[in-house]
Amino acid sequence: MSDVKVRNCGHCGGEHETFAQAQLCAQRNRYRRVQRQPAPQPQVAEPQQLPLQPAPALQDQPSQPVPARQPVIGNRRRPFPTFAELCEKVDWPDKGVLHFALPSREHPDKPFLFVAKKGRVKGKVFVNRISEHGAPKLDVDTHHQSWALTQLVANQGQAELLYAKVTEHCSRCDKFLSDPRSVACGYGPDCYKLKFGVPQPKLAKTTG
Repeated sequence: MSDVKVRNCGHCGGEHETFAQAQLCAQRNRYRRVQRQPAPQPQVAEPQQLPLQPAPALQDQPSQPVPARQPVIGNRRRPFPTFAELCEKVDWPDKGVLHFALPSREHPDKPFLFVAKKGRVKGKVFVNRISEHGAPKLDVDTHHQSWALTQLVANQGQAELLYAKVTEHCSRCDKFLSDPRSVACGYGPDCYKLKFGVPQPKLAKTTG
């Protein structure tokens, strides 16, 4: 430790060959520190400030009219109506259950048979398919339910009449139609009067 060379002594600012000499220097200067001058800082050139130029004078220009808002072209609503909208357009029986049939392109002699029922919640409709009258109901996905209701709303009278001709049952109460004129009308006498408010018409006699 005594052979260590001490540089930049804090009491005299010089150098000492040994640590013992540095201790003697401290005792001699009564442990007073030398006030060192701070290192000179490098001078940074200040950015040259360009003289400010006056802004050009504004010329009076005629005010341009604000363009009118263009109307929105087309309807932003969904292309297909909702179940609630279709439910409002259907002519429902008092019990809220309706049977109808829709023609099939692949099998014209075997149309699709459906049964629609109104739910307890307003706008809720359940549509099921039946393979034949009296058979268990088949579940239908949402897309085909919407398609069936759309076709029903487009021509409800023909859909109910087709169901009566295929199954020989009333599309309103689903009772068996024993009278040929009821099959031709699509409804039984009671349902026909409730729907149209007039008695069921008689069939015209054919002359042979």
